[in-house]
Amino acid sequence: MMNLLFFIPVLFLVFLPGLAYGETLNGFGIIHDVLVSDSSENIYFFEQEVRSQTWVHDTKILYSDSNSARMLSDDLFVYPTEINEINGYLVFATLSDECLGNTMCDFQDVIIMSKTDGSYKKIVHHMKSAVQISTDGDSVYLSESSGKLWKFSQDGKDMKLLYEGENLIMDMTVSNGIVYWIEEILEQNSMILMLKDGRVIEIADDLQIPYDLSHNDNGITWNEIRIGPKNNRVVEYTKSSVYDGDHISTLAEYDNKTPLSTFVTPVYGPYLFLGDYLFITNNTANNSAIHLIDYKTNQNYQIKTVEDYDVMYFRNSNDSLYVIGQNEDGFLIEKIPLPVAIPEFSSMLVFTTIVIGLSLPVFLRRSFHY
Repeated sequence: MMNLLFFIPVLFLVFLPGLAYGETLNGFGIIHDVLVSDSSENIYFFEQEVRSQTWVHDTKILYSDSNSARMLSDDLFVYPTEINEINGYLVFATLSDECLGNTMCDFQDVIIMSKTDGSYKKIVHHMKSAVQISTDGDSVYLSESSGKLWKFSQDGKDMKLLYEGENLIMDMTVSNGIVYWIEEILEQNSMILMLKDGRVIEIADDLQIPYDLSHNDNGITWNEIRIGPKNNRVVEYTKSSVYDGDHISTLAEYDNKTPLSTFVTPVYGPYLFLGDYLFITNNTANNSAIHLIDYKTNQNYQIKTVEDYDVMYFRNSNDSLYVIGQNEDGFLIEKIPLPVAIPEFSSMLVFTTIVIGLSLPVFLRRSFHY
């Protein structure tokens, strides 16, 4: 019994997420996007020091493999977006050169850049604005806001038009050769479609403001901003859903941190899906907190209190959560090591919670429809 009592606090110190050590990179300008490499723990991101009134070469491509960040390329780029990776290269979009100094120009090029030495070349030119990029195997997929879906090889050759619609494409992702995208029919009236074996199939419709379309082991996930009556008041809230190949399930609904929200009740955002888990920020009148929720069991664990910055968005690897935040000193990236491998989260965290007798509130509300 003496040995058991001695080891209980040791287990608590090792595995409780709130005590995990976090590395922070700070003092950046505007960070537009962050990619956590699948092949390493390196991160790649875009930094814009000053937002310009017109389009100019003002954004760096940075990377970090430890506690410091360095420029991958000495060149600056014009508002790069959609950072992805393929076979040792970064793939991203940037505004075309003819857009320099022009606020109305909306053409983009696709760039492939070596992660080894930062050398790069343009492989696709003059695509319509608001492109979305996704990689799958050795292929790059791209959607144009004007309604087209393209597939091309890593060198930009063998470009093939997969689909051409009449509506605005808002987001796109690819998994196992199947293309999924959000198509806006009218304002606050969108649908999610997929292209499988040459057939276009509708997955969901009548969506107000869907965004953050992605895929994981459980299927295709997305968030949707909705406005409507809840609990005798009109609120703006986020609805999180998943499509498993057969039907759609509503995972959670949370009041948003928006002008419509008050701090009388907890408000939430941003969100990040990871397998059976959901990372969220619970914003309060004092300090915000980052929570990990197992949305299949309703277990909720607070992994960090955020005191000195506002959480902007999340990224993740298998064993770390990257929090992109902003404070008076600029943007920052905090790396929070996760305590154990993701599939072991539930059992390990339940064990430590039982040992120390914690009682954590559960905010998750789940419902399902078919």
